[in-house]
Amino acid sequence: MANKARYYGLSTREERQDVSMGSGVYPETNGDLTYAAVVTAIRNYKLTHPNFDNLSATAAAAAIAKELDKTGRYGNVSSGGGRIKSDGYSISLTKSKGMITASKASEQVNTDKKRKKNK
Repeated sequence: MANKARYYGLSTREERQDVSMGSGVYPETNGDLTYAAVVTAIRNYKLTHPNFDNLSATAAAAAIAKELDKTGRYGNVSSGGGRIKSDGYSISLTKSKGMITASKASEQVNTDKKRKKNK
């Protein structure tokens, strides 16, 4: 089961370390939402909101999407459920062991398939 960790809301030790350490400078990308950008947004948000880990994954995704949208580097960023969505990509947040982490697996949102299915 490829998405077992995400399905059960688990996070790896490396993902938990990524969120707890490192700098808070947003990475330069080509406008694509990346794992590093989401982790940086989580770090920055934790500095100003110490009760961040008490939020649910859905509320955390909404807060992080708002922060990433403010930067303007990653296009139109929104949230839906426990996911942070941008133009073409979606990264999910999970809450495991009292800590909110981002999934390293980024899912490409293919709107062409949805359009064909609806026709």
